[in-house]
Amino acid sequence: MTGKSIGIWGFILTAVLGAIAQPSWAKELSQQDLQDLLRGYSELSPKERAELKGPVEAALARLKKKPASPRAPAALPVDVRSANAAATPKAIDIKKDNDIKTEFLIRESYAPIAYITLDGDLSDNGASFTYTRNLANKFDTFVGKGAVLMAVHGNTNLNYTGDPNKARMTYFNFAPGIEFDTTLSKGTMTGSISAMAGFEAEIQGGGPIPMQYLRTNATYTTDYDQQARIYGLESMWQPWAPDWFIGSSFRANEALGMWVSFFPTLASDYYRVENAGTFDQLKNRDYLWAGTKMSGNVWFDKGFLKPFSFYLRYYYLYDVLHPSHNEVNYFQGGMKYKLTPDGRIALDFRYTNGTTLRTLNWKNEFYTGLTVKIGELQTSGDVPK
Repeated sequence: MTGKSIGIWGFILTAVLGAIAQPSWAKELSQQDLQDLLRGYSELSPKERAELKGPVEAALARLKKKPASPRAPAALPVDVRSANAAATPKAIDIKKDNDIKTEFLIRESYAPIAYITLDGDLSDNGASFTYTRNLANKFDTFVGKGAVLMAVHGNTNLNYTGDPNKARMTYFNFAPGIEFDTTLSKGTMTGSISAMAGFEAEIQGGGPIPMQYLRTNATYTTDYDQQARIYGLESMWQPWAPDWFIGSSFRANEALGMWVSFFPTLASDYYRVENAGTFDQLKNRDYLWAGTKMSGNVWFDKGFLKPFSFYLRYYYLYDVLHPSHNEVNYFQGGMKYKLTPDGRIALDFRYTNGTTLRTLNWKNEFYTGLTVKIGELQTSGDVPK
């Protein structure tokens, strides 16, 4: 508080307490004295005004019942009937309370972690496409795996000045889209396609985990014969605790410019299979999966290693409703070589082994091909809070 504010504060407290404790002094309080008091009141902060509102209005009420001073007009002006009316706040250049944007995205899949995490631009791969021409039998094979999303996202609570340890939503992302895993060969299309709508929220607060991310996806999965009908609700909790190197990036080697990130989550997925269609591993019943989905990355920001990055994903979930029958145990590790400086076009070399989510298809394969990533979400770290 400045010296000027302290002086005003003391003057108002003295005037109010004097009016309450000494009726004879309040009787002689002129309208000019009252206006001087209220003029000083406008220099105080909103919190200080709120604390003084009750005493000042009580003093005004008492003064209205007293005979007016001969030096004062017969009645108090309308604009000094309350402390708030007299204390019009100064104009303040207030920043808008949110920063909402829309972005078109193409990715390999719905990422296993939140897109809006502070390191979200490093946590997901681009969509992959391959084309093969069988010259002996004269047929073509096209394989595509990716997700097309329209993300509506943005910061909230930009003007928050309250308790930093009180939990509040500071960022959100709503991302409806389509995820596909497709093979087209000899005129026949196989694989899966899912319509999805995901909502993510960044919750900022205090404690050992100062930030956390929550996600819920509503899904509908079918095959290309449109026989399968699989309805799902996926949820995820992701902590951010940089002191423990969880959910964040840290420099592992200064000389190499090497960075490492690790994103663990707790996940729960519910699916109702009304028709398994061509997905032979599924049964027409309910599934409730519980476990973890983890992601890690290694990349470089300088030197000859800058075009290279490495990633891994690991999912382990078991079926709570039928724990002895099913589990998802999925591993994927790979290396990308950036063909463009921003890495949106890259060569991808990866190995996948395990059971896929939703369809329970088994994969054990090496992949080498081109990946394309379009669009980038502004992460919550780009706007200080």
